[in-house]
Amino acid sequence: MMQRLLPVGVRGYLDANISAPIIELCSFFKQVCARSLVVDDMRKAENQLVKILCNMELIFPPAFFDINDSFGPAFTGRGYPWGTCLHETRFNRPDRNEDVVIPRRQLSVFESQCRATSKKTIIFLGEEVRKTIEWFVLNNCHEIDVYKEEFKSEMHENDAQNKFAAWFKDKICNLQLAESPECTEELLALAHGPDLNAYSYTACVVNGVRFVVHSRDIRRTTQNSGVAVPGTYGFMFYGQLEDIIEIRYLSGYSVVLFRCKWFNTDPRKKRCITKNNITSISVNSEWFKSDPYILATQAKQVFYIEDPSENHNWRVVEDVNHRKIWDHPSIDEVNDIDVVHNNISSNFVLSAELDDMADIGLERVGQSSVVDDICTIHTADDTDFINDEDEEADVEHLDNDDVDSDNDVVDGYYSSDESD
Repeated sequence: MMQRLLPVGVRGYLDANISAPIIELCSFFKQVCARSLVVDDMRKAENQLVKILCNMELIFPPAFFDINDSFGPAFTGRGYPWGTCLHETRFNRPDRNEDVVIPRRQLSVFESQCRATSKKTIIFLGEEVRKTIEWFVLNNCHEIDVYKEEFKSEMHENDAQNKFAAWFKDKICNLQLAESPECTEELLALAHGPDLNAYSYTACVVNGVRFVVHSRDIRRTTQNSGVAVPGTYGFMFYGQLEDIIEIRYLSGYSVVLFRCKWFNTDPRKKRCITKNNITSISVNSEWFKSDPYILATQAKQVFYIEDPSENHNWRVVEDVNHRKIWDHPSIDEVNDIDVVHNNISSNFVLSAELDDMADIGLERVGQSSVVDDICTIHTADDTDFINDEDEEADVEHLDNDDVDSDNDVVDGYYSSDESD
């Protein structure tokens, strides 16, 4: 809650000079809780934390920074010792989203598979949709880049989207007639293109992550329809899942595609704003209507939260790290940044300019900030100090006086009775 929901909430209801230190503090905890920590990042965060606390001291009263003794140590509250004791259940617990076993293929596009968790529906693609899907699969199959370069050198045309599929089919069929070892079963299936009939699903599991189409997701309390794909221009494409399509080829090969609705996050139009490690996007316009498909294995799941600082057409993007998906980088790839999932502390840059924040006036509305009456200050004498020995002597003297007075009262009582 502190790392994800609190920054979104305070940004919409508090001033910038008050919300910025709070958001930076949340980003600090998000950084130190990353799966991979870099030493240089921790040193920079330590220096930035001093500025964060100094700015927070201008916002909150001193009692806010008092340590509450009722809470135990931090590691106990987080459950670290208990997690180390649960070896059997932690390592033997079955996966919640069990994935399908994907066989190794020569062509990577045929490895785009999923485990459907809903019933399948047979749909008719149509010739135009079939051509669009066929070109998308061919364009994302990097194993046939050699044939694409050969097509450009022979045809001298730039209309590869409409003419490459037919040329590629003739090329592979000629290799088959010549009994060339270059013509494999997978290449032959890819060259003949997909079938006009395909399967459609509403939910599936890909790479251990559950995806649900948006039409079904809006009736649920959970959210599993947000998708994100890194673009070739250095920014992210965000959208929502509309349909899960499995297209079929010859010899039993198939490719699972996601048909998505992409939000227009063009950075030139300021529809995607990132500030204080919070990314907000506009969802009122659609982008790339003619190119809505991605491979199922390319999709990364994200979640959208309504942005209280903007109107109802803006959403805050929340990236999450799913369980048992580590993608731990090797030693040579430590500096590589995962633009989709924040696994490294370097992805959380504490970049708020806290030194330039305006002064925060801590005063109540409607009350004067000028002191009308001057308080009288009593100066203590240097000789006035607490002496425990004198106090104990005074207390003992008072106790003796009380005992003597009580004895006098008792003697007076008995003497009065005897006189009577």
